[in-house]
Amino acid sequence: MAEHLTDEQQLESLKQWWKENGIQLVLIIALSVGSWYAWQQWQGNKKARAEMGSLIYIEMMDLASRAPLSALPDEPREAMVEKSQVLKKDYANTQYAHYAGLLLAKLAVAEERFDDASAEFRR
Repeated sequence: MAEHLTDEQQLESLKQWWKENGIQLVLIIALSVGSWYAWQQWQGNKKARAEMGSLIYIEMMDLASRAPLSALPDEPREAMVEKSQVLKKDYANTQYAHYAGLLLAKLAVAEERFDDASAEFRR
């Protein structure tokens, strides 16, 4: 076979290659683009979730810093406990959940509920 193929032979060779490999090539490209898009969405969701946990934590700490925990009025105390529970439930795999548990334990100690404080450390 000659080293130099005519244009028609090259075109025919390309058509044959496309028949054999075209579907796989298109599938590989589609899967690559789809995987990249899914990765970007997952990273964006992860970042947004961390930001939301951070905002809840900041709100919780703002409530806790209004007065000493033993003298915290009922309304801010209940809001702080509620935000702590949200962090522990919805953001359980973050440091914010651990910090929320520590704050709840500190609140329990301030209110002399030592069994509740101990339970927070065991969770």
